Amino acid sequence: MATFWRCLTGPFLRRIHKSRDGNHRAYEYEPNSIEETTQKILSFVNTTKSILLYASPLWASFLYRRGYCTLAYFLEFGKLACWPVLMLFGVYFIRGYGRSKNQEYIDFLDILHGVIKSPKDSYRRRLLRTYDFDFRYWPVDFQTDQVEVKKTKNKSRSTWGRLRAQNSNFLSTIFIGFPKDFLAYFISHCVGVWLVYPGSTSLMQAAIGLALDDARNKLVEEHTGLRAKLLAEDKNEIDCMFVDRRQKDHPHRLDSDVGPEVTTLHSDTLVICCEGNAGFYEVGCMCTPLSAGYSVLGWNHPGFAGSSGKPFPDAENNALDVVMQYAIHKLNFKPENIILFAWSIGAYTAINAAASYPDIRGLFLDATFYDIMPFARRMMPNFIEPLVEYTIRNYLNLHNSKNLDEYNGPVAFIRRMDDEVMNLEGPKRYSSNLGNLLLEEFLRHRFPNLFEKEKNPDVQGEGPQSEALWEWLLAPSDQVREAVLNKWAIRSTECTSFVKSVFSFQSNIPSSVGESFKSYEKTQLVLYLADKHMQHYSSTHCTPLPSSWFAPPWGVLASCGNGSDSDNGSDFEVIQHSPNL
Repeated sequence: MATFWRCLTGPFLRRIHKSRDGNHRAYEYEPNSIEETTQKILSFVNTTKSILLYASPLWASFLYRRGYCTLAYFLEFGKLACWPVLMLFGVYFIRGYGRSKNQEYIDFLDILHGVIKSPKDSYRRRLLRTYDFDFRYWPVDFQTDQVEVKKTKNKSRSTWGRLRAQNSNFLSTIFIGFPKDFLAYFISHCVGVWLVYPGSTSLMQAAIGLALDDARNKLVEEHTGLRAKLLAEDKNEIDCMFVDRRQKDHPHRLDSDVGPEVTTLHSDTLVICCEGNAGFYEVGCMCTPLSAGYSVLGWNHPGFAGSSGKPFPDAENNALDVVMQYAIHKLNFKPENIILFAWSIGAYTAINAAASYPDIRGLFLDATFYDIMPFARRMMPNFIEPLVEYTIRNYLNLHNSKNLDEYNGPVAFIRRMDDEVMNLEGPKRYSSNLGNLLLEEFLRHRFPNLFEKEKNPDVQGEGPQSEALWEWLLAPSDQVREAVLNKWAIRSTECTSFVKSVFSFQSNIPSSVGESFKSYEKTQLVLYLADKHMQHYSSTHCTPLPSSWFAPPWGVLASCGNGSDSDNGSDFEVIQHSPNL
């Protein structure tokens, strides 16, 4: 009976990554005819349930107009629903019986329950990793309370405190603030989060489920990837995949019996990948650092694939925080050997994690934006813009440029010239790319004295430095951008020497460098810094970034030693060429 109960409530088994017969072959799990038939029925029921859920506004309004939304009809529907429910239970029992007759499934259950009873049994955990099954049943491999040192976080303000701060008095808080906030909460949780993160919808995951399974199998079987379940601070379960490029006998490998005999140049550097709003580690940006020879750790947003929860900002930050803790304390990578690589909306969590772990090697941002509000304004009607902005700022506030101000380490930007998502005015209209403002606001924050005029949100390129920066950003090719640099007499070698000489005495961000510079000298340094931080890739949004484009980010402080906080002189001592204006 105990075995039958386990079979009845056990997970769906998909694949065996490595057989135990000495051949170490990978193959699909073969259910018997009873289990296979009942599993198809249950899969159909789950898909139908998802379709009915997303179509609920349509059929609910139809029933209401036809007068079916009454107590009498509800009772009648309840009676009719009893028979399908009883039949569904019967299907579950029949599937359990079919599983109990399959010895391979029984062996799998023995290993699974052995790990549940003895979580520290490393041998059984290694055996369990050879199976691919429903991730909801996967035992937790790591959680934040397993480490002694925790990151201190600012406590979020209560709803009442936030509303009181947004309203002038008590009455406006009660009669205006609360109703408005309730509506924003309803919109964000019922519609907004699905629009911002479409990958969290079960329909999309069902549509690409087989592709995800195949890609995950490839990571495990061809790259010796290790799948793990992490338990975040908010109790969300995070699905992650680790590919270790360190040598086979490396003391910090989790699986010292496998691995490369010879390491790559970057094997001791870990790249943590943060995917886009419809991206999964199985088919996302992990391929770029993998091809470049790095050790790689990918994870799925809350609500994506095996991860539980919903991808709201706090849940996103908690998820990447436990991933960072896992990388540092379980995988044994030092923060200075970790690069955060983010694509598209993944930049939000990567930037916040970089601020919490300032000693990381750098932040690599590909095809991302400065703020989510321009997307919301484009998608929604103008007459509800105040409500949309309130909802975004209070429940889905992905403001990358503001958050980036909290991180002072190396940063690299990739701007995609034909980006149909970030170029708001069209694929070829790179002047509307939301990465342009991200770069400008990044430079303005770190080097405020290099810009003679404050940024005006209504005017593009105001002030000589901003005008030159936007001339460089609007250049259609590398050759034209190089011409802009030549016009301002930018000499890379001389600029590099000058930057090292100046910033070796300047370790603070925002920097005071440039207070006494001439106007053209400020412009020269702005263009040099922009050219060092941003690369321009002629591609669309979803094209995988070639590995040749990926490298550790450049940082002005990382490129030279730290010293006292002072400006080294009042003139450009190394860049002596005047611009050809």
